[in-house]
Amino acid sequence: MNAFFLFVFLFFGVQAGWAETLEERIKKLEDTIQKQQEILREQQKALQELKDLSQQAKAVEKQPP
Repeated sequence: MNAFFLFVFLFFGVQAGWAETLEERIKKLEDTIQKQQEILREQQKALQELKDLSQQAKAVEKQPP
């Protein structure tokens, strides 16, 4: 009977450990996704600035000397 309780304790203990590990992985993935979204926003902002500068440069080129 003691072996059965030991088995049950170990079985659920291991599952609880796996669940915690999965929760940690999910949290890390969520953090990574959030960081990647921030990087993407910064890159989009930089791209828009480059487009604006390009348009300004074209406008300057078209002006007569």
